[in-house]
Amino acid sequence: EIVRAPERLVTIMTRLGYTPDQIEDIMEDQKKADKFFNEMKRNRHWVLDSFSDKGIMRNFDRAKEFLVRSRVLTGPVGSSEGIEIYADVRKATGLYTGSGLWPGSLGFVHWAASKGSKFWKDKRVLEVGSGVGLAGLALAKLGARVTLTDIRELVPLLRENVDLNRNELGKLSPEVFELHWGEEGTYEQPMAETYDMVIGTDVTYSDELITPFLHVLSTLVFYSRIARNPMGLTVYLAASKSSQQGVEEFLQHAGLIFQYELVEQVKSAEFSPRFPDKLKESETD
Repeated sequence: EIVRAPERLVTIMTRLGYTPDQIEDIMEDQKKADKFFNEMKRNRHWVLDSFSDKGIMRNFDRAKEFLVRSRVLTGPVGSSEGIEIYADVRKATGLYTGSGLWPGSLGFVHWAASKGSKFWKDKRVLEVGSGVGLAGLALAKLGARVTLTDIRELVPLLRENVDLNRNELGKLSPEVFELHWGEEGTYEQPMAETYDMVIGTDVTYSDELITPFLHVLSTLVFYSRIARNPMGLTVYLAASKSSQQGVEEFLQHAGLIFQYELVEQVKSAEFSPRFPDKLKESETD
């Protein structure tokens, strides 16, 4: 029952504004933890607790009541270019961080647009921790061949957002697969392809994510090397201020596994006045 998992309950409480002391008090008392969980279920009746065949987004038509559909502008300032998405911008679900719209993804799409479509055309891109899929969809619009991935519960949301943009993207509409970091049973489908690059936006917000993320990258590098890309794998990471420390820690840990070169470090304010958060680009070998 994934929403009963301790780390999931802590994530929920953190997003709802509980203090560390309040979280510790609840988590140390099983009755309080059960009460918190049951109140969540009563208040959000569509939140289901079986990981194997249900999940928060399985009945997506019901979930839509709590999500916001909007058009996110992805082109230059003054442009009407954009991506249609459903997202939990009001944090109504309170459960899955990936269902929200993170600053890192917003900054990334404007940085990607600043590189121009020629840079992305026909590149094979894997987005990890796609969430609502904004970054990957923006790259598809720029001509990349994108695969979106996230945990099982968010796959229906990703597929819905791909469908919202299918008429515009046509054959470049991304594929969507489950990819649960550290669980190799979910690796087969997304890793059947070889990729030119991996992107991740605000995927380093927790120390607990760094090791499983590196497991994904090391597996990808292995497959990449036995295929057509002996030089390694290019990785683009975008981080909002809340995730920036995690990027630094990720690079420290990556240095223990990979030989990598930090190619570029930019602030989004350098290419867009809208989102002044840091964005980093690195290449692993």
